[in-house]
Amino acid sequence: MNFKEYAESVRENILDYLPQEYQDTEVHINKVNKNNGLELTAISLRGKENISPNIYLEPFFQKYQDGMTLEESLKSISGVYQREMNRIPVFPIEEFTYDNIKDKLYVTLVNAEKNEKMLEDLPHKNYEDLASVYRIQVMVSPDNRGSIAIHNSHLKMFGVDIDTLHEQAMANMKQMLPYSFQSMNEILAEMMGGLPEEFMVQGAEISPMWVLSNSEKMQGASYMLDDTVLQDISDRIGGNLIILPSSVHECIILREDENMNLEYIKDMVADINATQVEPEEVLSDSIYRYDVKEQTLSRVEDAGQTQGMKFGM
Repeated sequence: MNFKEYAESVRENILDYLPQEYQDTEVHINKVNKNNGLELTAISLRGKENISPNIYLEPFFQKYQDGMTLEESLKSISGVYQREMNRIPVFPIEEFTYDNIKDKLYVTLVNAEKNEKMLEDLPHKNYEDLASVYRIQVMVSPDNRGSIAIHNSHLKMFGVDIDTLHEQAMANMKQMLPYSFQSMNEILAEMMGGLPEEFMVQGAEISPMWVLSNSEKMQGASYMLDDTVLQDISDRIGGNLIILPSSVHECIILREDENMNLEYIKDMVADINATQVEPEEVLSDSIYRYDVKEQTLSRVEDAGQTQGMKFGM
């Protein structure tokens, strides 16, 4: 059975494995666009409330190929679906207003070119080859948070413009998801259970590599867009910054040095993205320079810099 046949079998039989309360729903197979052009196949059930999670079928098909029976697969999908239904946050339409959600907005960063199709339906702002998009943080349980993407239709319903949305989301981040800035020595110490000084390069006065993210280590690369954060980092390590987007979740920060081989660093980022980072989590093969005096973030190209974009413009 190939994947198309498997998905159709799930569509035809899944209701037999769900409780009575789901029997009046319609089963749909959807194509879902994820970050960086990744397209997944999902099953959803639509009933009176028209609210349904997408359950992606690719992982279940892989288990089916590895020996799981179709019946076992359907039981597994049913269990996941019921669990996710219980985690869906309820937003009565009358309460889904800008005043009610504005304090829960935050920013995520994606690659503009790889997500060109997705961005057609999302309010966004472009920064070099990147784009900022916006999400609403929601609590799905006392210990678990989720999020909802802001679409163009939401912006129209809220009656606000993209600049207002962006300013509010950026302002929220420091309270909701405070930024985290650690030396590579500190991160290695956390992983290995040692002390940061044990991982210092002999004779080094300061760690050459730092990691910028947020307190959750999720979607933390968006702090590349916060001038006050980059100013603070520059004051801390001294001088202009070279920023390596290691994923959508974090960036590696280097202090700019005139002896840096920027072409080598750029090639290194591209190689790591191709071999070490999940395709959906790649941010960019580019590297960036933050000029602390000019307050500009620029993409480094061919060992030079573009003019860049000034924060606040």
